[in-house]
Amino acid sequence: MKKNIYIFPDDIPVNIANPSDLARLKRSSRARSFLFVAGSDVIENASCYRSAPTENSIHSLDHIIFKRTSDERRDGFANKKPYPIDGKIINLHLEEYFEDISSTRIRENIDSGRDISNLIDPVAQIYIFEKGLYMREPAYKHVLQARDIHLEEFKEAILRWSMVSGRTFSQRV
Repeated sequence: MKKNIYIFPDDIPVNIANPSDLARLKRSSRARSFLFVAGSDVIENASCYRSAPTENSIHSLDHIIFKRTSDERRDGFANKKPYPIDGKIINLHLEEYFEDISSTRIRENIDSGRDISNLIDPVAQIYIFEKGLYMREPAYKHVLQARDIHLEEFKEAILRWSMVSGRTFSQRV
């Protein structure tokens, strides 16, 4: 590992849309400065960048942004600061050869059960599958079931409960 470059442990969950998580992340960092690394597609599409900047929000971090050469040609923002980021930005450009590889594409292939061996190194592929990475959570985590709802008078419900349970209900006024 390079000197003074630290990978944040994967056993501490961090939601980049949660400023308190990002504050904890910065506090726990052994480095003097902290850089967030992402692809330009993440910054352009993630909802946390569309929200208003606040203290410790994602906007306050320094960023390394990987841009695709085709994005640069299409959008034409060579040295402008097009992102809603208050921190410093280091733009790095991917060669066209690497443009088909993205975390979004890897995630979509995994979700669809498609092969990702042509996108990443075999060692990285094994690590992703062993650790269960890049898997999207289902949009609806709980299945709701329709049931009949029976409404009745409170007194009738108490009487029925008393008969079934063998207990009495005392009403306090």
